[in-house]
Amino acid sequence: MRLVINRPPRYGRQHRGRAVAGEPRKQGDKVTRTLGHLSARYVPDFSERKPSLALDIVPAGKPGAIKAFYKGQPLPKAKLELISESGWKRELKTDAQGALVVALPRRGNYVIEVEHFDATGGTRGSEAYESMRLVTTLSFRVADGGEAPPTPPVYTPKR
Repeated sequence: MRLVINRPPRYGRQHRGRAVAGEPRKQGDKVTRTLGHLSARYVPDFSERKPSLALDIVPAGKPGAIKAFYKGQPLPKAKLELISESGWKRELKTDAQGALVVALPRRGNYVIEVEHFDATGGTRGSEAYESMRLVTTLSFRVADGGEAPPTPPVYTPKR
């Protein structure tokens, strides 16, 4: 899958999240349901911010420095994916304090995505769920650095 970023959202825009109850799945003899929770945030710079989403990625005060949080606590050893507008991507992992510093050598738009599973069940409305899958993205633009490679053409597969 290729991500295309045409322009960044408005200054400081944040989507608080959307919870979606998944379809029931059968695992052995048990039927389970996973709640999906999706969130996104755009930041205009890397000034330090406090987490405000259930699963959050925030800038840590200098370019390329970020921190991942779950329920306001650092998320250690979290797997993240960094994607540039040219399609370049890299898998990363936070340290024991949920922090990470990554080099951003080219200017352009970037997205960092983190995914976390919580096996604590609950209810949403009248629907019970056994686990929750949370996904959050942090989008930002790097103004300094080398020229980004050209964006490859969009390919639409024939069906």
